[in-house]
Amino acid sequence: MATGARAPRTHALVVRRHHILVRISHWLTIPLILGLILSGISIYWASPIYRHNPDPQSGTFDYFADAGIWICVQIPWLHHYADPGDWVYNHISLGPFMLAFALRFHWLCAYLFVLNGLVYLAGLILGEGGGAHSCPG
Repeated sequence: MATGARAPRTHALVVRRHHILVRISHWLTIPLILGLILSGISIYWASPIYRHNPDPQSGTFDYFADAGIWICVQIPWLHHYADPGDWVYNHISLGPFMLAFALRFHWLCAYLFVLNGLVYLAGLILGEGGGAHSCPG
């Protein structure tokens, strides 16, 4: 090949990106869903309506407190955990017995989730991205 020869140009495939509102609202969905899940678990655990029958062996009503105590006994670096009964609640939800806060936070996440959906739709309309989601034909 001669030194002055050029390689043939190839055409690049240009893919239209979604509107910035679609991309932002898409990623905002993740923390909102996580907030809904965590607050929903906290509501369930803190509500007095959802009391379970006592365990026939230990006599306790709170299975998750028993699990937290068991975890803190079995894992050496958790032997000195301040309140082993609350370990599960502190690590898988918003915290123990936080019904009022969990209800308010759950509604906040729900309203923001609806608003996020409206922003997503606005981004689809503004970016003319609705065609990307329709069937070809």
